[in-house]
Amino acid sequence: MDIPRAFHGFGVNTDNKQKTYFLRDSYLMAMVASAVCWKDLGGKIDLVIDKKIHKHFIDLGFGCLYDEVIPLEMPKSIDPRFFWASGKMLAFDCYNEPIASIDPDLMVWKQLEYEDSDVVMFHEDDQNMKYYRDPEKHTRHFDESYNLKSQPFNAAFLLFNDMDFKRYSTKKWMSFMEKHKKYSDGISLKPSGETQVFLEQAGISCFANKQGKTIKTIFDNPGSGETIDNEFCWHIWGLKGLLKPKALKKEINKKIIKNMGAEIFKIMNILEVPCNPKKLENFILKIER
Repeated sequence: MDIPRAFHGFGVNTDNKQKTYFLRDSYLMAMVASAVCWKDLGGKIDLVIDKKIHKHFIDLGFGCLYDEVIPLEMPKSIDPRFFWASGKMLAFDCYNEPIASIDPDLMVWKQLEYEDSDVVMFHEDDQNMKYYRDPEKHTRHFDESYNLKSQPFNAAFLLFNDMDFKRYSTKKWMSFMEKHKKYSDGISLKPSGETQVFLEQAGISCFANKQGKTIKTIFDNPGSGETIDNEFCWHIWGLKGLLKPKALKKEINKKIIKNMGAEIFKIMNILEVPCNPKKLENFILKIER
């Protein structure tokens, strides 16, 4: 099975008090490991990044990790406080070929196996999770033709093989986010990450259901790709609920060292990212607006 071209994609939100953009060292370390591991498997990987911090990432040397670093113009009609993954969702429009988004905190140690399909995602999500229990709360901008009870899928890995459906999905995502901003501005709605998760992971299922497209998964059972003993890959987001922050950092560190050895620290030193193999201190990447 060929390794698909992939990308890390994200826009940025701001810290309203300090007016900075920030990434912690553990996230940067996972991001480096994610990119290097994907290339070690023989795949190509790009960074599609908000143009606000595009130059800064290049100047820091992160461009060496990627085949291409693409600046992304984030529309002002989208509120990043609600849609923190909007950059990833809109980055798909940069491609006209089968393309996979892998989360920067998803580290793939061994080649993933999956059936050919219009869309491939990480695994099914449990419909009883808080993001999906009350779909009407998030979907006031969907018309009645969508099945809001469609099975949600985790988007830590999201591969579009059908380009027409990719364009359809990004168009619908964009429309939803723009309508939501007008709605939330009008009633001073408090930001919630639940709307983002529902739109990305249940929304695409609604779209596929309506368009007659098939979604296959890498792992069969909800959450099965997010366990400590998974030897194929690690998704840090899914491990947050299993480990306390300090223990999670320790496990991430051990896992990266086991699979990459000293190479990860050589790369981090080249990039001048503070990184202690015994104890990771918080590293804040601050870029003034």
